[in-house]
Amino acid sequence: MTIRAGRWLGLNGGGLEIVSIGPDAHFTGRYQTKVGKPDPTAWFDAHGMTDGGLIGFTVLWKNKTEQHASLTSFAGRYLAKGEKDGLGDSSRERIEAQWHLARLYDDDDPSKPHAMWETFITNSAIWYWTP
Repeated sequence: MTIRAGRWLGLNGGGLEIVSIGPDAHFTGRYQTKVGKPDPTAWFDAHGMTDGGLIGFTVLWKNKTEQHASLTSFAGRYLAKGEKDGLGDSSRERIEAQWHLARLYDDDDPSKPHAMWETFITNSAIWYWTP
């Protein structure tokens, strides 16, 4: 099985919605997060590509109503229901990824630019297929 278009729900309630995957494996979609500074009901554009069970995409935390001077890049893999070589619940289809956030300034003080060592945050995420 490969990554497919549709809604993938994250553990925190946000998620990735892949709107379309082109014949060249590039996709467009949107992303929602329930953590951090963005409005938890807001969606942000996501652009990426897939190769079978691999996925990579980027979210710019900017839309018509919000600008956060940051972006996040995700790199991950698809795991089918029953695959246990992963972090998530193996009874469900999922995408597991590492993410890297780059930001220009402190979330609570846009006048305070970050030094290089404060610019990046890295963590992991899991999204489950929601038919």
